[in-house]
Amino acid sequence: MPAALPLVAGYAASSIFSGTILGSIAGIGATILTRELMSSDKSTPSASPLTLPPPPAFLSTMSASASVAIHPSPTQMSQQPITSHRIIYGETQVGGPLVYTRLRAPSGSNKRDILHLVQVLAAHEVQDITAIYFGNTDIKMDANGNPTVSPWKKGSTYYAKIYKHLGSPDQNADAVLVANSGGEWTNAHRLRGRAYLHAQLTWNAAAYPNGLPNISAKVKGRKIFD
Repeated sequence: MPAALPLVAGYAASSIFSGTILGSIAGIGATILTRELMSSDKSTPSASPLTLPPPPAFLSTMSASASVAIHPSPTQMSQQPITSHRIIYGETQVGGPLVYTRLRAPSGSNKRDILHLVQVLAAHEVQDITAIYFGNTDIKMDANGNPTVSPWKKGSTYYAKIYKHLGSPDQNADAVLVANSGGEWTNAHRLRGRAYLHAQLTWNAAAYPNGLPNISAKVKGRKIFD
């Protein structure tokens, strides 16, 4: 059975405005707001809880990298069955909850070295996603979401690919995920009105020496009409 995290179908209230998180937001130069809302998008995959095998090595750090803290840092990738809708104004760096994962083998291999992650950045359409970070490193990428620098690129081989979705009301499902999810993610799973990343990571010791990286993005937030 493929390992998967079901898509978050509902969100609960959060005290994200307390203490250190509010302080970190103030220093960024943009405002992140959360509010209690229930998701109206019911086109979600039905999947088992996250149970990933030990190999490849970057998965052994997934619990530490993808925190289960109730109120993670705004730039942190997290595993949360219940979380708040995030609304972004201005431009800032954010992480977000993982709502789906799948581990698979490349074609012609029985080694499940490819990890697919779907990470929601905002509960609305955004203007742009301008940069991708693995930890504190800005991963330079081409227009197709392929890294342009080592160790994530070696010749014509890419050990990371990022597919950006801005959350338009009519956005289509991620075609790469549809083709590689074994039927779990279909054309009906469009995440309309949700800005998100689909990260496809291929195990490589040089690219992931410390295990699974914390993935975040610089986002130009909600469209504002004057």
